[in-house]
Amino acid sequence: MGVGSPVDTTSPEATRARLDRILGRELRQREDRELAEQLEPRIRDAMPCGAELGRISCSASFCKLELSYPDQESYRAFVAACFGSNEELLWSGTGVVDVVSSPPESRGDVIAVAYLGRRADTFD
Repeated sequence: MGVGSPVDTTSPEATRARLDRILGRELRQREDRELAEQLEPRIRDAMPCGAELGRISCSASFCKLELSYPDQESYRAFVAACFGSNEELLWSGTGVVDVVSSPPESRGDVIAVAYLGRRADTFD
């Protein structure tokens, strides 16, 4: 072992704590990927014709979806399916949808980002 190497100066307790943090982070990342993989087909099934799902990424607090729609009407239909008042909502947690770009008229692509808050029971 070289002079000044972390192994020389780190106690076994500190090493275990660091490795436990790394393992915990890796487990959370795996759970985040699994949730994104579970959400993707549900999102795609709910999307109106012509809409596209760019990317889903999940973290401990929320999932971010990058979406595009052919027009305002299809955008509104998707938001209603996700967050509306019907009994079979796509997402029952909190959510925020932010329109990144939208043409001034009702025609043309609508680019949006949705943030879906994760419920506590998704951590079980």
